[in-house]
Amino acid sequence: MSPNYLLFVEQPVKINLFKFLSAWSIWGANYMDCFESHETMGVWMHVAEKHTGEYLNIKYRTSAFNIFHHINTYEDNGFLIADVCCWKG
Repeated sequence: MSPNYLLFVEQPVKINLFKFLSAWSIWGANYMDCFESHETMGVWMHVAEKHTGEYLNIKYRTSAFNIFHHINTYEDNGFLIADVCCWKG
């Protein structure tokens, strides 16, 4: 979140709810086995106006990565910069 905008990051990783709910009791799987990656989707970033809540028709698409933590979002010379702790894969 910057002073004027909200940034929503849609990443290609989904949690398989069935695996998650039954992972330990049935399969003996761990938490990371419940994630599924759809890398061809890429990462979509959506922008909304912070004060009005209006969804802007601005979308950015990047190659696929997985976010661990959103560190900061700020504005610099007309650009919206997002610092994220992420890994590819």
